[in-house]
Amino acid sequence: MSNSTDQLLQEFTRVATGREPAELAGLAMGEVYASFFWRPRLGLLPFALWQVLRDLQPEAEAAGRWPTISVIAKTMGATRAAILGRAATGRDPAQSGALDHLVGECLVVYQLIGAGNGQRYWFDVRPVLPILTPRQVQELDSVLARRHRRLLDSLGVLARWQAITAPTLARPFGERGW
Repeated sequence: MSNSTDQLLQEFTRVATGREPAELAGLAMGEVYASFFWRPRLGLLPFALWQVLRDLQPEAEAAGRWPTISVIAKTMGATRAAILGRAATGRDPAQSGALDHLVGECLVVYQLIGAGNGQRYWFDVRPVLPILTPRQVQELDSVLARRHRRLLDSLGVLARWQAITAPTLARPFGERGW
């Protein structure tokens, strides 16, 4: 990601929140931005899963283990299959789950630890959702896309945002080693 994009993200954070990015420790874009723009992009179930995983991460890291997928599903009022998807059976095609969607958006990575009944998931969750790129905003409903442009224009960053050509501003998780 270029320095100008990093500067834009930091400036957007300052203007949108009135605080320095470092002060916000994971809340830079805020819940309102995520709700208005990321939730429609992801869908209700993947967005809810991101929120639950994000909220559980500090506790899971402190405890050295994550709750089971079944517990996470119950927390969301969902099923295990809705989170993990399911394999094709008979006439029914395979179905991806909410977790696949989050991985595809570079918002979550996971690792399977153990085997059999003792198998557990370990997640790394992006606590801050970045600004959507112009390419991502084009995929939103036209009403939301206009609202997004008006927001950035009101913050004085629209012209620089429009120059972003990257497909996403979500950074790879490579620094964490997976």
